[in-house]
Amino acid sequence: MTVVLDVDETLVCAFKPGKVPSALRGRGTFSLNVLGAGRLVIFKRPGLNEFLLRLSSFAEIVAFTAGMQGYAEPLLNALDPEGRLFSCRLYREATLSVRGRENVKDLGRLGRDLARVVLVDDNAWSFLLQPANGVPAVPYLGSPNDGHLLGVILPLLEALSRARDVRPVLQATFDMAGWFGRRGVCMYERPDRSLTAAAMLAH
Repeated sequence: MTVVLDVDETLVCAFKPGKVPSALRGRGTFSLNVLGAGRLVIFKRPGLNEFLLRLSSFAEIVAFTAGMQGYAEPLLNALDPEGRLFSCRLYREATLSVRGRENVKDLGRLGRDLARVVLVDDNAWSFLLQPANGVPAVPYLGSPNDGHLLGVILPLLEALSRARDVRPVLQATFDMAGWFGRRGVCMYERPDRSLTAAAMLAH
C-alpha cells in the first residue's frame, strides 16, 4: 500500500516567530530558515516520529505538500534526515487547479494502483480527483495534547493495508463523494468505477 501524506497541518504546523500563539510559545520542536520567508518555528504533531516509523513497516510513504519546494524540502529533510522514510516527495508544483480550487492533488501521477493508494490530508479539497482515496485529517495547530496520528490515523491505515481495494472502505467510511456533492461538485464514474470530478472527464 502507498500512503500519501500531506505535510502542513497534517504532520506539522509552522509559525513565524512573532506569530506563535501565546499558549504555544517555547514549545516549538525546531526552527527552520527558509529562503524568502525567514525563520519559522516548526511544531511536529505529537507521535509523528513513531507514526512514520511504524507506517514505514507496512506501507510506502510519499510526501505530497501544497508547500513550495524551497520551504518544504528543508522541512522534509529535517523530518527524514537519512532519506529512508519518504520514497517520493511532491511539492506545490505538482498540484493542479480544478474547478477554481487550487492545489488539488492528483494521485494518478504517482503511477501506482489506486486501489492501494491512500491520501491523508487536512484539506478535503485535495481529494477532488480521487475522493474515494482520501482520509480527512483533523488540522494540527500546535496542541501538545493532540493524539490524532497514533490514535486515529495509524489504526485506520493498518486496517486499510489488509484491504484489496481501499476505495470501497474509504467511501463507506467518509463518503467524500457525498461531501463534494453537497458543495455542488458533480461526480462521475471512470471506467474503473472510481469517482472523479466532472471537470476532469476529458482527462
